[in-house]
Amino acid sequence: MTSPVTRDWQYRWFTRWLKLRRGGFTLIELLVAIIIGSIIVTVLLQLVLELLQVERRETAIDNVQKDMRRALDYIGADVQEAVYVYSSPSTSQAVVSLAAVDGRVQQNDVVLAFWRVDPLDDEEFTTLGDCSGMGGQQEECEVLKVRQATYSLVIYQLETSTDPTWDGKARISRYRLPKYTSITSSSLNSTPGYSEPVAAADPSIGFETWQVTGGNAGGNKDILVDYVDDPVPNASALTTLVSSGVLSCPTGMKRSPDSTTQTTTTSFFVCVQDPTAAIGNLNQDVEIFLRGNIEPRDGGGLIRPLSESSALPTLKTGVLVRGVIDKDLNAN
Repeated sequence: MTSPVTRDWQYRWFTRWLKLRRGGFTLIELLVAIIIGSIIVTVLLQLVLELLQVERRETAIDNVQKDMRRALDYIGADVQEAVYVYSSPSTSQAVVSLAAVDGRVQQNDVVLAFWRVDPLDDEEFTTLGDCSGMGGQQEECEVLKVRQATYSLVIYQLETSTDPTWDGKARISRYRLPKYTSITSSSLNSTPGYSEPVAAADPSIGFETWQVTGGNAGGNKDILVDYVDDPVPNASALTTLVSSGVLSCPTGMKRSPDSTTQTTTTSFFVCVQDPTAAIGNLNQDVEIFLRGNIEPRDGGGLIRPLSESSALPTLKTGVLVRGVIDKDLNAN
């Protein structure tokens, strides 16, 4: 039987315990709640960060894909106006002579070279007038007014220099050597290094044998697109590319840059109709292959692809140019 003293002590202890319970949580309970809350918040933050990373990655891939598509469309439209395409541009006399006098043309970087027709625009045609004010260039002016077009040499290069202006592993540049730097009402200002690629009086002069004249060249060079993939991919990517057959050119076409082992310049190359395999005057077909890469050159970007294939937007197109192989430019 419990004594009155014991019952009184138990009552006091119980009431004190109830007061403590009504006063708040214990320290252990607070710590447990904080730990559980931290785990939940950490998981949610990681989920949000992952969703943001996925969005950034998909946006980067989409932007590079669009850039590659625009570049491919531009090159395709450009080469479609060609009258002569070099099947082996890096070893052609035109590229070799240009590289010797203009450091902006690097022989080993050249992928595509061709001659195209540049029509006079309305403003230039109006500026010429009746050619009476051209002095010794009057006859040249009159011929230009009749033809209303000139030839330009266009060269596309794949560059991998560490220029801090550009972040991608490689980029494509466009070099153009026009006939004139400017046309005024009193003079036709010729571009240094330019000479007519076609001369009826001298059959030895033509597109294939054209060379720079003088000791310099005054062409224009611009970067067309950045974030092109490394020309020489790693072994895994190369195996995938070779097995997929995208590095091969169709029968009767030459690859530029040429590579018998298909281990160099796999991010931007073209297939050009081989003139030695052509029968008669056939239209020149050109196939263009272009692969981008969302990763920067230094590898320090915050965006990481899910896989190697997702980082490499790959495009390919075919163009039927207006020129013909072995065209007889002196025929009547």
